[in-house]
Amino acid sequence: MFKLNIKNNNCVVDIGTNKTICVIFTNDKKNNAKILSWGHKKTFGVNKSIVTNFNSFSNTLLKVLTEAKINKLIKNKKIVSNITDKGVYYERNFSYINLDGLKIRKKDIDKIKKKNSQKSYKKNMYLIHSFPLKYKLNENEFLKEPIGINCQRLELESINIYVKNKLISNLANGFKDSNLVISDLIDSAYASSIGCLSDEEKKIGSICIDIGAGTSKISIFINGKPEFIDYIPLGGNDVTNDIANGLEMSNELSEYIKIVQGSIQFSSNEKLKINMPNGTEKIITKNLLNGIIKPRYEEIFELIRERIYSKITENLPIKKVVLTGGASQIEGAINLSEKIFNRKSQLSGPNTKLSYFNKKPEFSTIIGLILSQKNLSQLHWNKSNYGIKRAFKVIDSFDDWITDSFT
Repeated sequence: MFKLNIKNNNCVVDIGTNKTICVIFTNDKKNNAKILSWGHKKTFGVNKSIVTNFNSFSNTLLKVLTEAKINKLIKNKKIVSNITDKGVYYERNFSYINLDGLKIRKKDIDKIKKKNSQKSYKKNMYLIHSFPLKYKLNENEFLKEPIGINCQRLELESINIYVKNKLISNLANGFKDSNLVISDLIDSAYASSIGCLSDEEKKIGSICIDIGAGTSKISIFINGKPEFIDYIPLGGNDVTNDIANGLEMSNELSEYIKIVQGSIQFSSNEKLKINMPNGTEKIITKNLLNGIIKPRYEEIFELIRERIYSKITENLPIKKVVLTGGASQIEGAINLSEKIFNRKSQLSGPNTKLSYFNKKPEFSTIIGLILSQKNLSQLHWNKSNYGIKRAFKVIDSFDDWITDSFT
């Protein structure tokens, strides 16, 4: 009888404002992910990615993890979670080491990466990612590791990503009732972009915009490397609230109308009959509904454009905008994106053999979390806590990780 070896199984959890997903998977001999089980529930106790009710949040996690059969399939009780910080902070860091003309070894690459992350410290914040952008030696720049080349001085430029300690503590507190430990954190915007961007899109210069329920996530890739990560506190729920307020109906009915009839494009004065819970009918025109929806999407895209241009140069070689996330699927989003960003735009979801998740934008983050774990052989672990005092013992085992290269 076949006995499942649970020792090497992995568990990833995507916590969103509206839904929480847990996927348990293992890797086959070809390093392909094989899903063993998964759970999916509506999220309670979270608003715009902030935990507002710990009991409700913890109960959501417990239900999702139970549905995924985590107690039967995960031996070490460790999980990987996304984290969404609207106040995420990123900065470029530069470090160098002297090699006195010797050849660069893998050991030297690891040393300069460690140096570049260890000198980073932000009060009340935690370094979760350090992405190497480029190396410089003998006045020459390299996008990949320049191993085997003789040089006097090896330089490294990285982008370091920080999130608030309090958010980490809140997540850890939510997992307490499940007796689980968060072993790693992945930034949600980064995970989403890994889940839906192709290697070519990362190389040519692309903006990935994940419009979720509570927040919109922004990431920019150039030359295969992440250059920028940010968030705005607006998403699909804000559109639903606008409809509810404008048409004086419940949020549940407004969400249904948005999904079934919503559009950003003005189409016609076609009349829509809406069956109200009290048995009456409300008649509106499709243009009225779209006129409520469109301004909020314009605001989301315009805020993203302003956020990008206020923090990085407008002349970055960005060729494409890729929309993903559940709220990105509304009719007309691509045309509006092309108008506001003046870039070719497309709607995208994960390109995966996992049929249930394939091409579905709402699953970009969870697939990105899985892909990040498949690249574990490319990660380096650094147990330094950078002087941060942690609020809960459950996160004492957090390891800071640095990626070699995702190209």
